[in-house]
Amino acid sequence: MKVVSVYNVKGGVGKTTCAVNLAFLAARDGYTTLLWDLDPQGGATFYLTEQTELARSPRKILSKKSALLDAVIPTPYRDLFLLPADLSLRNVTILLDEMKRSRERIHEQLEKIGDRYDLVLLDAPPGLSLLSENLFSASDRILLPLVPTPLSLRAYLQISAFFSEHDLPAEKILPFFNMVDRRKKIHRTTLEEYSRLPEFLSAWIPQASVVEEMGKRRKPLPAFSRTTTASLAFLRLWEELKRNVGLIRDTDRGT
Repeated sequence: MKVVSVYNVKGGVGKTTCAVNLAFLAARDGYTTLLWDLDPQGGATFYLTEQTELARSPRKILSKKSALLDAVIPTPYRDLFLLPADLSLRNVTILLDEMKRSRERIHEQLEKIGDRYDLVLLDAPPGLSLLSENLFSASDRILLPLVPTPLSLRAYLQISAFFSEHDLPAEKILPFFNMVDRRKKIHRTTLEEYSRLPEFLSAWIPQASVVEEMGKRRKPLPAFSRTTTASLAFLRLWEELKRNVGLIRDTDRGT
């Protein structure tokens, strides 16, 4: 099992749409995939299900394997499963702080179910908290969407500094550009400058109205629009992530 968090300390960078589309593409490729929605706003949950409440309390999900598994629900898509979110997650950092091994809790829970899934994607809320420290510990990679602006790049520097200060492996961080509007000069110049850096993924996602339609249709973008520029960009991102995290199968080689 591989674990990837879609995270940024900053909000408004398109984490949830990335998490949902990547989870869909992974499942479409035949990887049994769990998308764990950890954001109390429940954006990923909204895209994938009509369910509006967790089947178990966050405390039980974070402490009991059976509760975690009971909370997982199927989605309309083969091989894609969801651990939904609701507003009860707003206090998850407080819950974690009350538990033993509070920085390892999510990692330990995922280890208990590792034989069930090929890939777990964690859709994280913004901020730097005990929850995000859990994700840093639990994840093989931290997928970091960035809008190509100075404020968004500052968030990348903050996260990199945190990793350095706490002796966390910097290679876990996979920054890439999202919501790119090439009509804007600052987007073009930032994309050109940073995309050359080896730590940045080469795939980037354009700003596109079709991505916003996900909310209206309540579906992943490739489920209703496979050939648009944005959908193909998410496919390139998935292929790059798949190779980076080591999910390539023998049948994938040469494609």
